[in-house]
Amino acid sequence: MKRSPLGTLAFAILVAGACGGGSRLALPEPRDEAVALREDIERILELTNVEGVLAARAPAFSRQTAILMGDPSDPELERLIPAVVDEFAYEKLYEDVVDFLMEEGAPELVAQTLEWMDGGATAAVRRIGEEYAPAQTLEEYASELTDEPPSEDRIQLISAWAAARGEGDFFVLMQEALREAANRVHQAMRPGAPSFEPLAGEELEVAQVNSHGAAVIRLLHGYTPAPDQLIRRATTERQSESGQWFTQTYALAVASAIRAAGQRAAERLSQSEAM
Repeated sequence: MKRSPLGTLAFAILVAGACGGGSRLALPEPRDEAVALREDIERILELTNVEGVLAARAPAFSRQTAILMGDPSDPELERLIPAVVDEFAYEKLYEDVVDFLMEEGAPELVAQTLEWMDGGATAAVRRIGEEYAPAQTLEEYASELTDEPPSEDRIQLISAWAAARGEGDFFVLMQEALREAANRVHQAMRPGAPSFEPLAGEELEVAQVNSHGAAVIRLLHGYTPAPDQLIRRATTERQSESGQWFTQTYALAVASAIRAAGQRAAERLSQSEAM
């Protein structure tokens, strides 16, 4: 008679117990709560491709700071680039993001996020995007969008998905963090440089609208084969308590990591100037 998996396990335990001094069935050790939380967060970050967001920050930030300075001298560049490359290293930014999420994430919210991100509609849509190879580049698609636009319903659907994902706010927040960090480095290298002025009011609203619009076009282009119903389910997952926690906290974590890297670079450059 074929045993069920549960029956087989019970039989193995009985046999092990009957063998006196024989070996016992090894049961998995429970994960330490902090270790489990970090592992879940790292898996979530892997699924969101955090490396694609953070890895290119150092060279981009060096260029942004050089443009802000206007006419950096060779000696200034020789000081600037090593400091930025070191402090904006992917590993440092990544650890700061992980630490932020661990501090701000309740285990149950993290577990719920991982559940739908790894196995829900969000996961299914992600796989479609990874496997899809558009015939046009994003630039080509955007240039022809007004000639052959998707249906209004599809545009509204993708717009709602982008909003639930926090796309517009995320990129504006990240860009503002980069501007603030570049300003700190600029001031460290050239004391008396203008202070940072964050976007506010109408300027901020315009930046958010433009960022959201660009995200909608990018999602329309990259997820063309994804069916409407699946997008709706993915939107619902993002609108859940865990989805909104992750959307907001992840954006803040990335911005915080960038600001911290800028502060470290500024302090390092200030110290080297004083020597």
